[in-house]
Amino acid sequence: MSRRFGLTFQPGIINDILSFYKEELAGETVTYVHLLRTARHKENGLEVVQELIDEAVGLSEEIDGVLAGEAKEMWECWKTGYITYHLCDGRYRLSELCLIEGKGHASKAE
Repeated sequence: MSRRFGLTFQPGIINDILSFYKEELAGETVTYVHLLRTARHKENGLEVVQELIDEAVGLSEEIDGVLAGEAKEMWECWKTGYITYHLCDGRYRLSELCLIEGKGHASKAE
């Protein structure tokens, strides 16, 4: 996989990973994860999500390996911000999974 491809593929793959929960709750089946599940002959979407996570980590490590200095700092800030946005945006419903301390059902007073 080329480095240039990694830079353009990264945002999409992260979005597909972080959208999976809300898409499953909505019963959506025409999604990237479900299309890959069919193409890769997987039992369920979680298997595909794990593969996508592994791919995203690999791409991130590849990008980390070629950047230095200010460019690397900017990349780290972008990654943190992009993932944090998805975790905090209510549209993705990730707070229901209690991934952020003080958020989600577990932290609500009964």
